[in-house]
Amino acid sequence: MYILTPDGTGITVNMRTSTIKLPQQLPLLVIDKVLFPGASIRISVVSYRNLSLVKNHLLSRNTLSSAIIGIVPREPGSDEEEDVSAMHRIGTAGIVVQVTGTNWPKVAYTLLVTGLCRFRLEGLVQESPYLMGSVFQLDKLPGEEIGGFKQSQKLSFIFIFLNSRLLGSLPVQSLLDVCASIVRATQEERLDILDTVDIAERLRKILPLLLRQIEDPSADIQFYIVESNMLAR
Repeated sequence: MYILTPDGTGITVNMRTSTIKLPQQLPLLVIDKVLFPGASIRISVVSYRNLSLVKNHLLSRNTLSSAIIGIVPREPGSDEEEDVSAMHRIGTAGIVVQVTGTNWPKVAYTLLVTGLCRFRLEGLVQESPYLMGSVFQLDKLPGEEIGGFKQSQKLSFIFIFLNSRLLGSLPVQSLLDVCASIVRATQEERLDILDTVDIAERLRKILPLLLRQIEDPSADIQFYIVESNMLAR
């Protein structure tokens, strides 16, 4: 991972997936989006606490473990960026693969984060200068074996969205979450899927959303090809 800092310098972090372990405590980034495991999103960092996390945690260390943070969605209807009571209790551990920043007209950062696994937020252990939470891992990290749902159970409808080469390269739990990140859905629907740890139940919730989009005559055709671009990044 290469981190570009606002002054134009950068640091490199050695990233080997085989060494990833989820810490029991994570720095928390509270955002208005939902990050799913296996998907990637860009996050604009503007609030005081989130800026402090980037400057005091991400940019001050260069280890793999320091690149893993907790992405916590803000509950719908909350407008206060610093309101810790508005945090959703299920989040996604993500690895920061890129940080870019600017000093003009004010200091701001953009993070590219890839989701690793779900966690339950057990409580806050620090509120300043940035949030740190005690977390409990809910599903598997990439490369860890999963039980109760075989790879062969990938249903035929998914072929509409992903070609066979990509199907073979993704574990089933990541495949479902990538579909959830692509499909049109409300914030409440995305949070409901994020909360669903059981893979079979997650499939039952995602399928109606996929079918709804397929049957929508106004659906943008780019929906059917965007996942190839997402997974190729």
